[in-house]
Amino acid sequence: TNANQSSDLCRQGFGSPAIFNEFDRELHTFRGKVFVSEIGCGAFNDMDKTAAGFKGWENLLDAQIVINLRDGLYKGFHQRGLEKVFGSVQRLFEKSQEMQSRGISRQVEAILTNPQISGFIVTQLNDVGWELEAGILDLWRNPKPAYHALKRLNQPHCLVTAPQTYGVCPGGSTWIDLSLLNQVPLGGSEQIVIMIQTTAGDVISRQSVQPVYSAGLHRLNPIRFEVGERTGSYHVSARLMRGLVLLAETAETI
Repeated sequence: TNANQSSDLCRQGFGSPAIFNEFDRELHTFRGKVFVSEIGCGAFNDMDKTAAGFKGWENLLDAQIVINLRDGLYKGFHQRGLEKVFGSVQRLFEKSQEMQSRGISRQVEAILTNPQISGFIVTQLNDVGWELEAGILDLWRNPKPAYHALKRLNQPHCLVTAPQTYGVCPGGSTWIDLSLLNQVPLGGSEQIVIMIQTTAGDVISRQSVQPVYSAGLHRLNPIRFEVGERTGSYHVSARLMRGLVLLAETAETI
């Protein structure tokens, strides 16, 4: 926000000038850490399974909300010819949840690698009532893919990659930033193994680099990715290993 936006909000009756002036002052002078109180993105739950969970209790208000939403979704899906895009409503559910998983993971990765942020809350744990998109669990507490994706980011050690670009021309190159977050110190014998592979599994390159062993957020040397003349997708992975024990991992597709 800025002063002009605050003035606009005041004119619309959303708050007092004194409150917004104080907010603007703190926004521009605060030098401490920030707690992010709500992040996340939504996804369709499996509406068929959610509706089926109300068997025998279809008269409940929550059941009616779910059933009406489910029926309206099917109607709109077919009216718009979305079979050509997704094939089926079930596939739409799956693709939506895949996007939620990637979206929340990216948000959390950005927060974990920002030293000015002290903590965060993912909103929300589970779907409820008419809010049937935001949860990483559905209404009946069944995990969505985002639930499993967030496990990787909530470990004592976490690797985060950030490609400068996801598309490279044949013969070109790019860099992938690599960060290591240690909630606790490492033991001193660990290594990070970086591999670049084709989608067929052919290893293009493999290298081991030494991590920073102390606790905290550490920016490591970026991974240089050079593309040959072969077109297609490449799998770039980084794994924090203690001998044969996997402590953390991350991967990108270029």
